[in-house]
Amino acid sequence: MFFGDVFGGRTVILAGQLVLNGVHSREAESAADAFAATTMLALGRPPKALGELLARIEPGQGALPAFLSTHPATEDRLQSLARQEPSLPGEPLLTDEEWRSLKEICKAD
Repeated sequence: MFFGDVFGGRTVILAGQLVLNGVHSREAESAADAFAATTMLALGRPPKALGELLARIEPGQGALPAFLSTHPATEDRLQSLARQEPSLPGEPLLTDEEWRSLKEICKAD
C-alpha cells in the first residue's frame, strides 16, 4: 500500500504537469498561427493555405482528448485561418517562367 500511495501521488503530479504543459503549448501554437496569418496577410496572401497544410500534416490528431493535446484542434485552426482574407492581393511570388521551372523540378520520375 505504501508504494501504491507514492506512485499514485506521482501519477497525479505527472498528469497535472501534462495538462498544464499542454495548455502552455496550445497557447504558443495559437500565437504562432496568429503570427503566420499576420505575415501572410501582409504579403497579400490568404492564411487559409496554412490551415489546409496543417490539416494535411496532422491527420490523426484526434487520438488524444483536446485537453491533453499540445496543439489546438486542427479543425479550429483551419476555420480561424480560413476566415481571414487579405485586403489586397499580393504581387505574384514567381514569374510564369519560374513557376514552370519549379513544376518541372517537382515532377516525379
